[in-house]
Amino acid sequence: MSIAVVAGIAAVVVAGICAAVLALVYRRIVRAGAGATPRVADAIVVFGAAVRADGPSLAVRVRVARAAALHHEGWAPVIVCTGGVDDGRSEAKVMVSLLRGLGVPPEALVADDGGSSTREAIRTVALLGRGRWHRVLAVSSPYHLCRIDREARRRGWDATPVAACRDRVATSSERAHDRRMRLREAFAVLGYEALAAVDRFAATRIGRALRRVARHLAARIAFLVRDADAVAQAGEALGRIIKDGVAGFRDTGAVATPASGLSPPLAGRRVSRFGIRHRRLHAGVDIAAPYGAPVRAAASGQVLRAGWLGPYGNVVVIHHGGGLATVYAHLAAVLVEDDDRISQGDVVGNVGETGRSFGAHLHFEVRVHGSPVDPEAFLVTA
Repeated sequence: MSIAVVAGIAAVVVAGICAAVLALVYRRIVRAGAGATPRVADAIVVFGAAVRADGPSLAVRVRVARAAALHHEGWAPVIVCTGGVDDGRSEAKVMVSLLRGLGVPPEALVADDGGSSTREAIRTVALLGRGRWHRVLAVSSPYHLCRIDREARRRGWDATPVAACRDRVATSSERAHDRRMRLREAFAVLGYEALAAVDRFAATRIGRALRRVARHLAARIAFLVRDADAVAQAGEALGRIIKDGVAGFRDTGAVATPASGLSPPLAGRRVSRFGIRHRRLHAGVDIAAPYGAPVRAAASGQVLRAGWLGPYGNVVVIHHGGGLATVYAHLAAVLVEDDDRISQGDVVGNVGETGRSFGAHLHFEVRVHGSPVDPEAFLVTA
């Protein structure tokens, strides 16, 4: 028997095994799609889906409607909306807006922009809850529940998957869409199993050492090759936002200066300070803090920008008078809006890792007439 024949037979056998595994996972996804009976929980977690330029997808609307119904029925007091940000559109904020339109009070809603994948959503929501949400109802489309359930169990999450189904008979195109999504989910489930194996290796001593080296090299290469220019452009955009926004202000309060001092936005260790880094200016200080920790305004002022800004992720820019502004970046969620008047110490967002960020921290800048200065000169020290 020739080598070519042997190779062909081996290829057929491998293909058959892969097809069998895929079919098995596909059946599990179908069975899991029924979901489970809701039970009293600490929070409802609704997973995001596509938000297009013309509005939220059907999947988003159906998931939000199911989450609202669960809340109105009294199954949990809080709804956590988790999703990613695509082209500046926040899935979490769109879901929050829809839920408010369905009668859910704003104090019962939490937005988390860190959920760019199912895996990340479960991780960041757990971090954001900081032990408050021991039992959750995980709401998503039927084809998505298998992956949520498996990843939740793997992460030690006490989650009950709840199916968000259409309230009518599906059309033929919708049934075809569901089949495609279940097939995609089958590949995603297998991919998550591979990632879990990597995680188990990464938890070993050798794995931890290799991960530290790889993360450092990846961050340095990415910054030098691509991110440096993007960060510089975002920094220039911040300068323009401040200069354009301040022009129409009427300052009625005292002007903040280095002598008067700004209060630290949160307690934490400075992991990177103002100055030249990788041959570029690092325009602020990085403060390490737990994911979801509250970030407070360094002084009273008016919000110039609250939203997404490229590599800065979710950002809040506040003008304090006299051309002095502060910037709070990489936030998991933004809790203020453009033009809001706020007082010193008000919570403006939560610590996150959105944008180009390696780990949860706050990137904090102080700018004078749009130009970055060393924040340490302005911050009051204990």
